[in-house]
Amino acid sequence: MVDREETPERRFSLTREQVTALALRGLDAGAARSPARRASIEVFELGRPPMSEDRARLGALRRASGAEGVDITPWILDPSTGDLWSGAPLGGFFVGRRFFQEVMRGYVAAHRPPA
Repeated sequence: MVDREETPERRFSLTREQVTALALRGLDAGAARSPARRASIEVFELGRPPMSEDRARLGALRRASGAEGVDITPWILDPSTGDLWSGAPLGGFFVGRRFFQEVMRGYVAAHRPPA
């Protein structure tokens, strides 16, 4: 998770290969020694609207599990505007999009100045 609201110039900088290698090390270290072992990694950048260059950069991380059993799903969330982007199929509709939209609506409501 990268908080770009606090530090706008920060970016998630690992490559898909680096994230996959980290996930595989975690799988190998645990008790998950079954043939059905899997890891799901979600990458979040928070606090800035999704720009085309950010979508392209994080979209390159997207990975279906394949033979290695590692899924990577990138997200960009801007709670102040409610903007959301996901590299998941269908824009994350089936893997959390509505949940994150609801969380961001709650954030906006909680941080709204008193009337």
